[in-house]
Amino acid sequence: MTSGPFTVTMHVQDVLAGAPLPGVTAQLCRKLDLACEKPIREAESDGKGSFQIEVEGSFDGYVQLTSPSIAPSLYFFNPPVSADRELPPISLASPLVAAGIALQSGGTLLSDHGIILLTTSDCEGKAAANISYSVGGAQDPATFAFYLVANLPTSNTTMTDDTGYGGLINIPPGVSTITAVLASDQTKVGTISLLVRPGHVTYSSIPAGSK
Repeated sequence: MTSGPFTVTMHVQDVLAGAPLPGVTAQLCRKLDLACEKPIREAESDGKGSFQIEVEGSFDGYVQLTSPSIAPSLYFFNPPVSADRELPPISLASPLVAAGIALQSGGTLLSDHGIILLTTSDCEGKAAANISYSVGGAQDPATFAFYLVANLPTSNTTMTDDTGYGGLINIPPGVSTITAVLASDQTKVGTISLLVRPGHVTYSSIPAGSK
């Protein structure tokens, strides 16, 4: 395996319309640079909502995404980048839609907390159904999980459908460890540690076997 650098191609789109989002600023940040005070490099999405960003080998940091049309967002690479890669489209939400996800899921979004949105994949890289997400450590009573059912977010179920999509709302700021398990027998599928900021949406994925 070479040490890179590698090119990551990313696509951003509106979560409701599915339309490309041009003009989104992307800053590459190291994992321990929690405020992205020293971005490594920067890019901007084109008319097709696409951009490329060069990263070093085994990079496991994040991309900070900002635009007037979206809630400020963080995208964490998982697994770390070890080759040129094209990521599936990332559906970004406006602040109003982010609050709507919370309401549709049965709760209220707190401005001093954040949201984590996740997908889980199986060993073949396909979206995994019947997955439950949980937060490690002391539980904030305002935090709750939601999952996508018939393309709508809800907290009335405890597991993902065949999209493998779900998340956690009202996560306290800081670094949170999220674990994905099989809902049927609580077998651990994977774990990830993610940065959460107030008013931000953090995106990532949990491939089977990730630690």
